[in-house]
Amino acid sequence: MNLERETSSNQREFLARIASEVIRFTLKSEGRGFAGSEVSVLFTGDGFIASLNKKYRNEEGPTDVLSFPMMDFDCEGCEPGISEIPDMLGDVVISLDTAARQAESHGRPLRRELALLLVHGTLHLL
Repeated sequence: MNLERETSSNQREFLARIASEVIRFTLKSEGRGFAGSEVSVLFTGDGFIASLNKKYRNEEGPTDVLSFPMMDFDCEGCEPGISEIPDMLGDVVISLDTAARQAESHGRPLRRELALLLVHGTLHLL
């Protein structure tokens, strides 16, 4: 797992641990041979994710999570075989700023909000 963000070492460890646990669980739960696949995760702020949101979705402003799959598994009438599943499934980008606001507005811990966003983003890669 590739994890990037300008953070303290404690924050990096926290983010790396939750990302690793949640993504592994999500891929294993999905089955179909995804358990050994990789996902790149970028934790960023509202400014950078807003620029990605505009560039790739033509949407103004920040969002909570964006996913950039390496492959299209939604091919009508075809299911990729295990040998066709790539080692790298794609990238998940999460705004920590938006995640923190959403966690507060929903009255839940940031860890839970990040877990929801990681599951959501990872599933969009499949």
